[in-house]
Amino acid sequence: MRDRGAAAEAGDAGQAPARFGPRLKLAIIATGLVLAIVSMAWIAASLVFPGADGRATQNSAWQRFRNSPRPLAIVVSDTFLVREEAPDGSLRYRPGDGNADARDAPNYERVTYLPLSVADALKDIVPHLAVRDKRILLVPASQAGPGTLKENDILYIGDLHGLSFLEAPIFARSSFSVDPAHERIIDKRTRAQFTSEEETPIEDPARIYKDFGFVSVQSSKDGTIIVGAIVGTGNMGLRGAAEMASSSTLPAAWERLASSNSNYAVLIEARGQSYTNISNHLVSVTRIVDH
Repeated sequence: MRDRGAAAEAGDAGQAPARFGPRLKLAIIATGLVLAIVSMAWIAASLVFPGADGRATQNSAWQRFRNSPRPLAIVVSDTFLVREEAPDGSLRYRPGDGNADARDAPNYERVTYLPLSVADALKDIVPHLAVRDKRILLVPASQAGPGTLKENDILYIGDLHGLSFLEAPIFARSSFSVDPAHERIIDKRTRAQFTSEEETPIEDPARIYKDFGFVSVQSSKDGTIIVGAIVGTGNMGLRGAAEMASSSTLPAAWERLASSNSNYAVLIEARGQSYTNISNHLVSVTRIVDH
């Protein structure tokens, strides 16, 4: 999932200090913007829900997290760029390839950033998680691990590439899966594939394109851990999923499952034009049942 926005620059200990080039300066500026967005979301939560019960406005999609006694870790996908020297001696950036990028490569520099679509999703969802005395952590996916799941309830917000160890607890019990390249969502029953068309605007700005989002909340079999997800096959899919999941009124089928604390998975289609969201609609709502 590509995004023009960036945030949260991070360096590695022991490396020489990085020079603050234009892109790095932009990343640092964007860091402040993202932090401001998240801070405003928390302020909005305290203002909109002064009693912290949320009965009037908070929807039922996230009530299980609000009622849980465990801390909540919001794990966000953080993408990274690799700065390297081109054959002509100029510096260039390319998308990083997970842990396959060697740390000892010449001129290696890793710049981690938070896609702005993730910040948009946080802005929509955080007010629905607000409850008095609830401890909520914001954890970059690159810094999360199995221990995060052991100590907290988990809500993952991001793209398919950032799922890592959370792919199994999010998708294994549902009727959906992720392809090996982490580029599409697959319906296990029909084998239908849902792939982002988000790159289309680069070729034809006037064309309306489709993207997809996945929302899920489920409890572990013993009921002790809650795992949720808002996942996009692209930026528009993530934004569309977060918009629908934060609506004050959920679609009826979704509302029935959420309000009864049933494990559920929702697939959403978002339509966009030139990176502007036009509409969102429900593709399917399914109950997750252990077999």
